[in-house]
Amino acid sequence: GLGGARRGEPLPKVKPGEVDWDREWQKVMRGEQDGIDRPKESALEFERAKRRAVRSTERFVETTRKNARSSDLLRQDARFYLICLAAIGFFPALLVALTTSTGGQVDYIV
Repeated sequence: GLGGARRGEPLPKVKPGEVDWDREWQKVMRGEQDGIDRPKESALEFERAKRRAVRSTERFVETTRKNARSSDLLRQDARFYLICLAAIGFFPALLVALTTSTGGQVDYIV
């Protein structure tokens, strides 16, 4: 037989025709090869991973929808635009005031 085809181990070197793959597959199906994933176990693991991915995607979409709704409310509110305009208008005036009061040099704190 194959001997050492376990997870994490390199596959053994075999010559073509040296291994009876039908017999080896029957051993796997009977559970005689410890440490080798059975087809049913692999399928179950795949299904679990698929369900986790679907749930994660659904949560992400729901969170994104909630965030989009809250940002839509902000955009519809006239106060949002007024605050943005005031901030845009006030920022250059603040920079001018800082540069004139410090003699033209502004120390930026990063």
